[in-house]
Amino acid sequence: PSDPRTGPTSADALGTMFALAPRVQSAWRALAMLYVLVACMSVSCECLEVNISNIVPRRDTLGQLMDAHDGNLVQWTPGGPYYWYAMGYTNCTEREGVIPPYDCPGIYQPFGGCGFREDHVVNVFTSPDLVSWTLAGDVLPVDARPQGIYFRPKVIFNNNTGDYVLWINYLPPAPTPLQACTNSTYVVARSRSPLGPFVVVTPKATLAYTGPGDFTVFVDPVDSRGYLAYNSMQSDHRILITRLAPDYLNTDPANVSTGFLSPAAREAPILFERDGYYYLLDGQTCCFCSRGAGSFVSVAQHPLGPWTSTGDNINPPTGNILAPNTIPAQENFVFHVRTPQGGTTFVYMGDRWGSAPDKMKSHDLEYWTPLRFDDEQTPPRILPMAWQNWFLLDIAP
Repeated sequence: PSDPRTGPTSADALGTMFALAPRVQSAWRALAMLYVLVACMSVSCECLEVNISNIVPRRDTLGQLMDAHDGNLVQWTPGGPYYWYAMGYTNCTEREGVIPPYDCPGIYQPFGGCGFREDHVVNVFTSPDLVSWTLAGDVLPVDARPQGIYFRPKVIFNNNTGDYVLWINYLPPAPTPLQACTNSTYVVARSRSPLGPFVVVTPKATLAYTGPGDFTVFVDPVDSRGYLAYNSMQSDHRILITRLAPDYLNTDPANVSTGFLSPAAREAPILFERDGYYYLLDGQTCCFCSRGAGSFVSVAQHPLGPWTSTGDNINPPTGNILAPNTIPAQENFVFHVRTPQGGTTFVYMGDRWGSAPDKMKSHDLEYWTPLRFDDEQTPPRILPMAWQNWFLLDIAP
């Protein structure tokens, strides 16, 4: 492991990696395959061990740099492919502003600034092993959705209806994105295929608070009920969880909710379940912040609570409040990986905004790392994360 700001992840080193990435990835795949052969020769089980890099830019099977950000990653069926639903910000150059938020000057400008364009695409990539990714296409084309700015897509599956359901942030046309935030909403679309295309069925989700921002959607593995965790401008960016309607296409008309679960100025919620405990992660408001954001932990035994803050920040700053976080990334999801032993590895995903050496937002990197739990405590505690250039991941066949 090394420091992401002074070690191999510096701009010069990353620029070289962008050029050498196909050869480097080939070499790493060969190394990973060697690990697989050795492991499978030494134990009598089927297994796949892959090398996940946080410093080599991801490329798809055609050799193209992957435009994949702030989405979610799911394996819909055991042993099947992984699906990565991700925001494609297309080719635009990131710039630094003169007033806060410094990494996000486009929020004050007319529509069309980097990160605030109306041609963002909802990419879906598929992979058999979390390393080799194939671009399947744009699942919500521009001409099939209301005009505006889209970001942070999340897809869930409804076992009762057979629909794949896409929720996504939406900013309607306005003089500036900041002004659009007061009328923001979530657009909901559905498809009978995980590869789309998705058809918009709910152009404006019903919410208790106006001006919604970052969110996540979650299906409880216990009873298949769906939930939405979100913040809003009206609530001063405090996070709450509300139940979805049975078809997941809107919120529950009964407005069943937790009430506020976080202090003000929080966003990027993540919600997942492990061994009977539910975990909510959230971070400080962070508009494309290059230094990253925290990851504060709350825990409950039901999605509607009661919730308890653990007091832990598993991605703390490295110094004062302006210092970069341990992982200079903003969290976006925790995905599940089945292990050969029948367990589950929970993998954190975060966007490393501003990390592309060519300053193209579409080329910004993601950071992945397996979460570690202290199971000696009740409830099990998530341990603080540490930077890793790469890690090995055991995957069930």
